[in-house]
Amino acid sequence: MSGPRGSIIDVHAHLLPEVAWNIPTASGMLRMTEHGDGIHLGATPIAVGRTALSDPRAMLDDMDRAGIDVRVVSPPPYAFPLDAAEPEATEYCALVTDALVDACRIDPARLIPVGIVPLRTVTGAEAAMTLLAATGARGVAVPPIIDGSPLGQGVGRGVLAAAARAGLPVLVHPVQAARPELATHYLRNLIGNPYETSVAIASCALSGVLDEIPALRILFVHAAGGAPMIVGRWDHGWRNRPDVGDVGARAPSETLLDRVFVDALAHHPGAARLSEEIFGREAMTLGSDYPFDMGDPDPIRSARQAGMDESALSRNAWRWLGEEMPDTRIHATAGALDSKV
Repeated sequence: MSGPRGSIIDVHAHLLPEVAWNIPTASGMLRMTEHGDGIHLGATPIAVGRTALSDPRAMLDDMDRAGIDVRVVSPPPYAFPLDAAEPEATEYCALVTDALVDACRIDPARLIPVGIVPLRTVTGAEAAMTLLAATGARGVAVPPIIDGSPLGQGVGRGVLAAAARAGLPVLVHPVQAARPELATHYLRNLIGNPYETSVAIASCALSGVLDEIPALRILFVHAAGGAPMIVGRWDHGWRNRPDVGDVGARAPSETLLDRVFVDALAHHPGAARLSEEIFGREAMTLGSDYPFDMGDPDPIRSARQAGMDESALSRNAWRWLGEEMPDTRIHATAGALDSKV
């Protein structure tokens, strides 16, 4: 295999500076604290250490080890202040975005900040999006389900339209919301995350939002969750049920093909290849989910095992960002992991 061409970019990594560790909720502030076994959100362990979560220098060191030139840096999903009142949510989202932008200034060529906005109302989200772009954030992260509605409906639909008007790419990240049937064995993450992402993708495919907002550049993490496996079921429903197929003129799989972006973080080469088959080669990007335990410490190796080329994945990622891919490596020295096949 020939060497990488251009800068290798990872679209899915997280950072939350400690200034933003007080997260507003409907009942007050929920403080993140460090215990002997890592960081806890209230009483819930979140399987990550203080330095990895908050220090951009640790992220850069990890990038060097993994042979990654550039990372898109977004807040972890529990930073979405989903049940806070709009004034508190607006203030907190501005704090998070400013802190991320400031943290990424340690190496702005290699760290690309993506901010968050309040999600109570479309007008509040759009106003915050204007300020977000002015701070230097280059995209916006949103959850797949907002106030009980999937992303393609309600406030989410308006937020997507606002992002497109602002020229901002959208990164959709699940929040592993509590569900009683998923209370054990880490199923809130193992099944909850793919479920939430699948709901959002189905909503976008079936509601007509992708055709309605042609300028939208939207990326779903975790290899699009369960959507690649069940999109055929959506097509069948679209053909056979009027309550499924009365919005779009095309089948869901046709609506999604080459229209959305996904990362290749599937934890199985066959699953990653299925995502590529469903969404198209031009949709695939590289994702690590750094620094969490469900992340991939060597995403380049995993992409190669799935038959994907990191340079092609990176070209797609730069296209999602709406930017030109640099012709040469931003960080010339690839890490030790980069030599693995």
